[in-house]
Amino acid sequence: MRAPEEIFDLIKSVASQDQNILAVYYGGSRANPNVEPDIYQDFDVVFVVKEIAPYIKDYSFIEKFGEVLFLQEPDLMDARRGLMPFDFSTRYAFLTLYKDGNRMDITLKTLEAANDELAQEKMNIILLDKNKYLKQIGQPTDEDYYNTIPDQANFEACSNEFFWCLNNVIKGIARDELTCAHTMFDVYVKEQFYKMLDWMLAVKYQGKISSGKLGKFYKKFLSKEEYELLCKTFPGADYDSFWAALDSAIELFLQAARYIAENTDLIFSEKDAEGLKEYLYKVKNKEYSYSE
Repeated sequence: MRAPEEIFDLIKSVASQDQNILAVYYGGSRANPNVEPDIYQDFDVVFVVKEIAPYIKDYSFIEKFGEVLFLQEPDLMDARRGLMPFDFSTRYAFLTLYKDGNRMDITLKTLEAANDELAQEKMNIILLDKNKYLKQIGQPTDEDYYNTIPDQANFEACSNEFFWCLNNVIKGIARDELTCAHTMFDVYVKEQFYKMLDWMLAVKYQGKISSGKLGKFYKKFLSKEEYELLCKTFPGADYDSFWAALDSAIELFLQAARYIAENTDLIFSEKDAEGLKEYLYKVKNKEYSYSE
């Protein structure tokens, strides 16, 4: 696998020799000062160009960075599916995995589109600017992604949705509908679950940290006990493990909600949790039946 320095040198070399390229910058995790580098980081590179069309017609450009193992063209796929017009005049992306294991997300942008992004996105580093085309940017920071603290309405909505969707999971288990139960839990319940964890961490760290995409930094910011409980919220295919996962999810969700309420002006009601836990207990123990 080529080292990052070799890849960046190659990017600058290719860009320097191409008169259609005005500048190059990169973002993503490699531009995030709070991310520990590893060999799996993508190269999220933007080539600022005069014209985009030549690169779409001739794939030799992306092949200059290595032997292509796997490729995705998201803009083209979306256009073919009718999700966007066939207008690639301002941007186009190649998501490219090379044979040596390096992944490069190559985005082509016009100067105007690039400067619009740089004006809004603070986590970028300019790699090459041939004639000071790009707007000056400060030191990269991930502050735009910091966890935030909710208002009362969102706090209540998150809690209600979490416990309400759990009743569908419980019914799915009781009916032996494994795929339905897992999807409801993994998608709808966990969405609210992670939201509450993010808010708790915002309170704990005074809004100065990011949990990362899909909570990938939870292990770093949650306490050892909280993280161990989080790990227990992932059920297997057997229903005993599923019931245990629900208990763990409810316990950690309540810990997070109570912590937020105790350390902010937000008010947390236990009513939904109490009702759901009663329903869970009765369904699990088969206490519901039609009256004779």
